Amino acid sequence: MSPSQLALFAAALGMSGAPALHELILPEGKPDEPPEGAAALARAYSLGYLSQLTAFMTAPQLSITSETFRMLGHSMAAGRSPQLQSLVLVMYDENPEEGVGALADAICGGMLSLLQSFQLVLFRTRGDAISTLGVALGGGVCPALEKLDLAWLEEGDEGAAGLA
Repeated sequence: MSPSQLALFAAALGMSGAPALHELILPEGKPDEPPEGAAALARAYSLGYLSQLTAFMTAPQLSITSETFRMLGHSMAAGRSPQLQSLVLVMYDENPEEGVGALADAICGGMLSLLQSFQLVLFRTRGDAISTLGVALGGGVCPALEKLDLAWLEEGDEGAAGLA
């Protein structure tokens, strides 16, 4: 699916009579594709067009920028996905810290309390962001969480220490 096709799909989600999706798995893109499709989908998410999702998964090469990732995280923190049980986010853009912080806020705020499976893959991040996420996950507000798969690159070991 090209970025322009994904953008059209995202726009269609807001149309009257659009189905309430329960599972959304985004296809892989090509390296260096423009991020317009992922950004349009993040906007649809923030407007509540995906409020019935139980599973949301991004593919490794989908062009998710740090801004798009931040928007998705804030949408989750605002309770836009109360039924979400499975979440897979893969982001290779730099500077994901705001998005990771927003995900931590969503978890701490109980907005992802039904989450059973969570996979987060980050190319590069600061350890304090992962540490914050670790504290959120350790707070007991995701009692259904059975599968946790985190992968990231950082300098130092602050992130790993925060998960301990």
